[in-house]
Amino acid sequence: MEMRKKNWLTYLLIPALVVAISCNKDDDNDNNNNNNGNGNSNGKNESVIKQIGASNLAEITLGQLATLKGGDTLVKAFGAMMVRDHQKSQSDLDSLANGRNIDLPVNLDTVNGALRDSLTALNGGDFDKSYIKSQIMAHTKVKNMFQAIKDSTQDASLKSYVNMYLPDINEHLAKADSIAMALGIDTTGMGNDTTGVGNDTTGVGNDTTGVGNDTTGVGNDTTGVGNDTTGTGNDTSNVGTDSSVLNMYIRRR
Repeated sequence: MEMRKKNWLTYLLIPALVVAISCNKDDDNDNNNNNNGNGNSNGKNESVIKQIGASNLAEITLGQLATLKGGDTLVKAFGAMMVRDHQKSQSDLDSLANGRNIDLPVNLDTVNGALRDSLTALNGGDFDKSYIKSQIMAHTKVKNMFQAIKDSTQDASLKSYVNMYLPDINEHLAKADSIAMALGIDTTGMGNDTTGVGNDTTGVGNDTTGVGNDTTGVGNDTTGVGNDTTGTGNDTSNVGTDSSVLNMYIRRR
């Protein structure tokens, strides 16, 4: 039985964190008793659902902090939006988790707990800068995680959840980017996953075939230019070698 329980594995792929989703079979009891009607057992993708729950919990907690400690009204409003949107997201995820007997996290994980503590020590502009930067990074990771789930999972219920909330994640990321720009926050190298976007220059600017390098007939082909001396200085016909006129003169003498 121990070997059978290890017959499936759930994992994700995101920048700096690989997240993918396995859809192997659970043991026979799970398949017979916990089937959702879509060929996937209720016990599947537990770790994925817990990761999403941990993300929602962090957004709610940090959003509440932003409404209290944010220095700019844009940051306060963004924090309020995070609380509202992620509470709804968490509520729907909770329903999905309950149907599979999965307990969502109720406490922040180590990373987000440390982030909360560091933000708590800040105020005003310093808080705004650190909070918005963290939001850009967090939402980029979640966006990539959701996209990976959407593209790979065969779990219909999980895919439905991701399809519902991926637009919100994209909107949150765009909003965080716009706030950073408005407040002059430097986000260079942060949160913007450009994999495959703008880096592939194949055939763009690098392929110089026939551009500047092909000099055929340009400057190198000197045929008839300066080298063909036919009739120019080399043709001495009738010049110094024809003695017929001289011989005629001698005979007349």
